[in-house]
Amino acid sequence: MITGGISIIDIYFIKDDAIVDSEVILKVIKDELNREDFKLIQITLKEFKSLDVLNSQNLVFYSLKDKKRLRKLESFCMEKDIVHFDTFKILKYGFKKLFEKSKANSFKKMDEKYFKRIEAMEFAVKYDDGKISRGILEADLLIVGLSRTSKTPLSIYLANKSGLKIINIPLVPEVPIPKEVFQATQVIGLTISIDKLNKIREQRLKTMKAEERASSYASFGRILEELDYSDKIMKKLQCPVIDVSEKAIEETAEIILKLIKA
Repeated sequence: MITGGISIIDIYFIKDDAIVDSEVILKVIKDELNREDFKLIQITLKEFKSLDVLNSQNLVFYSLKDKKRLRKLESFCMEKDIVHFDTFKILKYGFKKLFEKSKANSFKKMDEKYFKRIEAMEFAVKYDDGKISRGILEADLLIVGLSRTSKTPLSIYLANKSGLKIINIPLVPEVPIPKEVFQATQVIGLTISIDKLNKIREQRLKTMKAEERASSYASFGRILEELDYSDKIMKKLQCPVIDVSEKAIEETAEIILKLIKA
């Protein structure tokens, strides 16, 4: 239990098939609270609503694509006066409410640096997977790489840690990358071993529908084709390339921060 301010016994994370995973949320919370003495519980919406110990001291993060379930959860949290925010939007108001309630020093003072990091996280989510190309030239850093090379969690983690506005761009042979990528001042490429990517994608296929599992997504032939394509793009970009095969997100993040400061 966190002492000296707001007592948060359990922090809940509710998700469906969303882009933000519990590992990223855990890192974000640790950075914000600057504490280790709390428990992050990943739980389903149904399980969460059945708990009888919920109160205004609980903190809830959620990543839900299903709009109906999202509205139900938000209504439930508002009824119970539970501090909550959507990790897709990275709403700053959940944390702001906690800061306003706490008179002690359990939390960091909200200052310009804090809001810069929140803004950077919102930016990373808004432009995830290069969804809106016009944001590319607004970014401080572009991260390019194949699908399942941890581009999204890395971007969000880096945004929270550094306050940098980051866009991640997927490299897919059939999809031309936006011309703005070649105009960016800071670009980092991610690569990965064929065996590691095959294992990651095989695991991902297990969560997909039957018709999606029939694709060549995880085949060695397809992965080799993608790796060859990404290698050519990164050479054209003349960007530093990091092999993430055996690296944790925080390790890759530290390498990136050193590279862009050099």
